[in-house]
Amino acid sequence: QRPSKRPSKALMPSHLHASHSIVPLDDSSGGTDLKPRLVCSRGYAAAALLLASTPLFVWLAALPSPALPSPPSLPPLPPPRPPLPSPLPSPPTIVAILNGQWGGAAGVLAHVLDGQGIDMSGFNGSPGGLPPPARTLWDTLGVPDRSHPWGDRLSCSLLSLRSPGLYDASNVPLLAEAGYTHLPAVLLDAEVLRGRLRCCYPFDAGSTKLHCGTFGGGAGCTPGCGDRDYAQREARPWGFEGDARAYKPDELAKCLDGMEAERCVEGRWCALSHNELVLDIADSGDDGLQRFVRAVVVDSRASGMAVRLARAVWAAAEQSNRTVPLLHYDPRSAAAPFSEMDNEG
Repeated sequence: QRPSKRPSKALMPSHLHASHSIVPLDDSSGGTDLKPRLVCSRGYAAAALLLASTPLFVWLAALPSPALPSPPSLPPLPPPRPPLPSPLPSPPTIVAILNGQWGGAAGVLAHVLDGQGIDMSGFNGSPGGLPPPARTLWDTLGVPDRSHPWGDRLSCSLLSLRSPGLYDASNVPLLAEAGYTHLPAVLLDAEVLRGRLRCCYPFDAGSTKLHCGTFGGGAGCTPGCGDRDYAQREARPWGFEGDARAYKPDELAKCLDGMEAERCVEGRWCALSHNELVLDIADSGDDGLQRFVRAVVVDSRASGMAVRLARAVWAAAEQSNRTVPLLHYDPRSAAAPFSEMDNEG
């Protein structure tokens, strides 16, 4: 009969834990089975049973996840861009500049496009006395003309808040009836042309009547600028009570102070309404004064005929590669006498 397989307590080494032991077992023949046997307690046997019955993937899922490597740190953000500088203010427009000069001491130099001059019969040298073509008015601007004795000077007016008046042809029946009371004009660069100023009258002196024996004048004679006797006798307008003479270029301020435009009656032509500045053009050459034009203007009260002529002059300037604005001029507007007008129509 085989002995019981349960070992006796006497056979368990005292240094082993009570819950499990590894012991050799003798067989009945007295030999020793050298294979170690695991002897488990009831609790350990239950754990072993649980381990054997649980799928492997469950155990793997229960294992702690391996620590992932930390992502590389991002580079620092660049510093914020500095704010964009404020845009530079736009340069003033030509209209703003002209209005500023008109309201200040400088004034604005203007020339009415009168061709070869205007008398009581209309335009000199033009068939029927009516205005010549716009192209002719532009191309001959400031060009010396020896075909008539006054072709060596150009009459202008200095417009300002104090003296806003500009020559009009309301006293010429032919032009007034045809709708050309207010003729187109050009604004000139007064600073550049200052050296061409020969004299100033505080009224419309009709300077075409005064010319010298030599074209361009000479010693003792300045075209368009007579002495005091001439001014008193020939140029003095009716009703003028001041010093009727041709003021020298360095007396320009005194000339303008001598104006008596307040004596004019609204609605009637008046020689006192505007001043007359005489420019020397005897040596201006074939180019004339076109390169000194700042704008083409027409009175805001002008008729449709005069406005169309102004547009045609402006177009002629464009065709000559001279880009200038086309402006309205309202001498009654103290704040903004010059304003842009539509270039089409």
